[in-house]
Amino acid sequence: MKKGLIWALALLAVCILSFIFTKGYMHISLGKMVIRDVPIAIAMLGYTSIGIAIGVLLK
Repeated sequence: MKKGLIWALALLAVCILSFIFTKGYMHISLGKMVIRDVPIAIAMLGYTSIGIAIGVLLK
């Protein structure tokens, strides 16, 4: 395996562990729209997927 792939899998594992063990809710503000009581794990998953999409597009 390539070194970059190993790092990517390790970072993905850290993200998954943080999603599993994070408890609580948060509010997400998108301009004038506010999404209330979103589980923190779901919000972090969304932010991670947006980051992955940006990384793929920049590659």
